[in-house]
Order: sequence, then structure tokens, then C-alpha cells
Amino acid sequence: MNEKFQIISLLILLPVAGSVLLALLRHDSFARVIALITTAMSLVASGFLYIFFDKKTHSFQLIEGYLWLPQWSIRLDFAVDGISAPFILLIALVSFAAVILSWNQIRHKETAYYINILLLQSIMVGLFTSTNLIQFFIFWEAMLIPLFLLIGLWGGTNARYASWKFLLFTFGGSIFMFVAIISLYFMGFGGLDLTRLSGIRLSFEIQSLLFWAFLIAFAVKIPIFPLHSWLPDTYYEAPTAVTTILSAVLAKMGSYGVIRIAIPLFPEATVYYSGILITLSIATIIYGAYSAMIQTDLKKLVAYSSMSHMGFIALGIFALNRAGIEGSLMQMINHAIVTGGMFLCVGMLQERTGITRMDAYGKLALKTPFFVIVFTIFALAGTGFPGLNYFIGEFLVLSGAFESSLLIGSLAVLGVLLGVTYMSCAYYRVILKKYNVEVAKIKDITAMEYMMLTPFVIATFFFGVQPQALLSYFHRPVSLLIERLSGYTQTFTMLMETLR
Repeated sequence: MNEKFQIISLLILLPVAGSVLLALLRHDSFARVIALITTAMSLVASGFLYIFFDKKTHSFQLIEGYLWLPQWSIRLDFAVDGISAPFILLIALVSFAAVILSWNQIRHKETAYYINILLLQSIMVGLFTSTNLIQFFIFWEAMLIPLFLLIGLWGGTNARYASWKFLLFTFGGSIFMFVAIISLYFMGFGGLDLTRLSGIRLSFEIQSLLFWAFLIAFAVKIPIFPLHSWLPDTYYEAPTAVTTILSAVLAKMGSYGVIRIAIPLFPEATVYYSGILITLSIATIIYGAYSAMIQTDLKKLVAYSSMSHMGFIALGIFALNRAGIEGSLMQMINHAIVTGGMFLCVGMLQERTGITRMDAYGKLALKTPFFVIVFTIFALAGTGFPGLNYFIGEFLVLSGAFESSLLIGSLAVLGVLLGVTYMSCAYYRVILKKYNVEVAKIKDITAMEYMMLTPFVIATFFFGVQPQALLSYFHRPVSLLIERLSGYTQTFTMLMETLR
């Protein structure tokens, strides 16, 4: 279907071409300009994917296949469906915003920095468009290289510690996934095409082993409690532009992997262990929200807030019903928009003052009224305010939670209330409390920052009043997923009855 346009190859190779050009020029003065032009071109090119995409089918579209290692039946296969398509535009938008946020913040080794940003963008597109397991794993691991360098070389005081901690956690989780993929390969499934694998039937014992092997890798990336301890250090020490990418896109790779791989390939194991995973999701929500409440640093507060919201996404997935899964998919995009926008605001403050402590700010409306408007929009959206994008997705996740169990739904509502509490406290301390002399000369939003923030603000309002524009991508592939689970839902229903 429209294979001849090879849009996916263009979106993968365009950032690579930009990074090659930067490497050849080796001139810091042009690095950020070339990076901005490249990410802007990628943003425009990603729009063509939606022109050719057909939301009326659950099948993969815009398929591209290339023979790679024929002796082992391994190919490079790229395609998108309703689940992966929205992430392609998201990746382009976040990468574009990250370059703008880095414009004045990164002033040393700029060429190397932007090469890694562009390579990371290419790798992210490759992962979300991969349709075989070996290729998926290659992109999954490849992203560790630019991230490790971006955190370690351009991060804060303890950046090297944070980068090694991030690498060890994520690589450690990936080892389990690698063993599972190799096991599937030697079971005789060839190139491990996901479309073909989704129709296989494995024994429950084998499903259980492979399910947990994949889930550990995905849970680290989400992150799900108690595999979260890399997050606060990494998010805080990384350059804020990199933190924005981590929160907006990289965290979604874990939840995307669960929906794309774990559930379709191991449905019986998914249903059987869903009760444990729901419990861990609730723990992630509550722990992340409580940790956010006690923070004195705005960047750390947004980091723990991100973790809590990712717990909601995991909860919706493991509720294993249509409302929960569609709500989670919608929140994956909305979380990227709102939390990404919040990190962009934190980065703007940090660029102006070098400070992220909340007690250093106060009454910013006196000096930065337009910044306060944008910050208020993202803060309200993050609390699930009606009319903004978080509301519908959060409502669907809560509906899915209550459909599973009254107790689960009630605990999820507690997470929502805690979210409103910590966001309200942070807003008061940064915007409303007594004016602080440390920010007396702070400047308002610049023209380039308007260009960076405007798409995030528009998306926050648009998906709030027109959620169907996003949900319409998910209906058919989620129907296929529910159908795949339908033969095993009796076990899950009996489990949930014990909690009612």
C-alpha cells in the first residue's frame, strides 16, 4: 500500500544524512543550523505519512522490505499501523523542539552533540517502524549509544554516574529480551516477522518464560516500580533537551513493546500475570506521585510526575479491555505532549537562571506573562483538566480500571488526586508565591521558543476537544488485539472477581 513512496526510509535516512553532513563539515558554528533544518525537514516529511495512511484497516501499511542476511532468513522490514503511526510525527516534533531548546544551552562540542541527536531520531523512527524482532532489538540497543554520550558528555555534575546507571539498567534488561529472541529464532520461526509470530500458539510454560523475559526489558524502560531507580538521576542530570526526548519518546518504547510484542505473542501469559502487573502499575502511580510531592526541584518533580503518569499507561494496558488499552495509547501521545512541554518550560527557566529549585522562583507573571500562560496550560493539562488532552485518555484508563475492579479503579483515582496536589503545589511555588530576587531579570519567551512551544500547545487543545482524531488510529488494531486475548479472558475475569 503506497510502498513506492518509501516514506519510512526517508524519515530514517534524512537525520542520518544530516549527521553525516555535520561530521564532514566539523564546524560548530553551522552545527545547530544544520540540525534545525534537518529536523524541520523531517517534521514536514512525516506529514506525508498521514496523507497516505488508511485508518480503516488494521494491517501494516507503507511496507518496505530489504534482504539483509539471507543465509539466516533475516530481513529489514519497515511498516506502520494505527498503533505506531502517531509516534512518527511525535518523534519528528520532539526532535525539532530538542534542537531549539539546545540552541543556547549547548555551547561546547556542538557538532558531536547534534550528530547524536540526529542519530537518535533516526533510531527511534527505525524502532517504531520495525516489524521483525531481530530488527526491533537492534534499534532498541542502538539507541543506548547516542543517549549514553548525550547524558555523559553534556549533562550535569553527576552526569557520568547517571549515564552509566542508565546504560547498566537498560542493557541489563535487554539481555533478557535478547535471550527470548534467540530462543524464538531457534524454535524455527526464521526471521521473526511480527505478523507471522502473532498467529503462533506456544505452551503456557514457554509463553510464561518468554513473556517475562520481554517484560523485564520493557518494564525498565517505562519504568515500572521497582525497576525505576535509574530515572531520577538520568532525567535530572541529562541536558533538558535530552530529558524531553527521554520522557516524551524513550519511555513510550517500553509500553509500545508490551502492546506490539508481549500481548500479541504471549496472550495466555499476559492474561495470567495481569493481576501482578496491575499491582505494580498502581505502585508506580502512587510511588511516582508521592515522590513528586516531596521534591524541591522542579525538574525532579516533573521526572517523578512522568513516572506516575507512565504507571497510568501501564495500568490501562494490563486492564486488558478496549477502554484501558485505547486510553493508554492515547495517553502515550498526550503524555509526550504535556510532559515534553513541561520539560521544555523547565529548560527555558534553567537556561535563563541556571536554577531549577522551586524556591528560587515566584510571581513570574510579573516578568514573564506569556511563559506563565504556556506553563499554566501544561500544568492544567497534566492534572486532567476537562477540555485539554489528558482528560479523555485518563478517563478511558480509569474506565478500564473500574471495569476490571472497583478497588483498582479507586486506587487509580487516588493517583489522580495526588497528581492534582503536587502540580498545584508546584504551580504555587513557581508562579504565585512571594517574588524572589534571584529571578528579577528573567526574560519572557523568545521568537524561537514560540516556534518550539506552539505545536505542543496546539496539540494540547486539539486532542482535548477532538480526541477522535487520535483515537481513530487505534480502533482497528486494538480490536485485533482484543480478539487475540478473547480466548483467555475468562481467567482474567475470575481473577478480577476476587478483587471486587
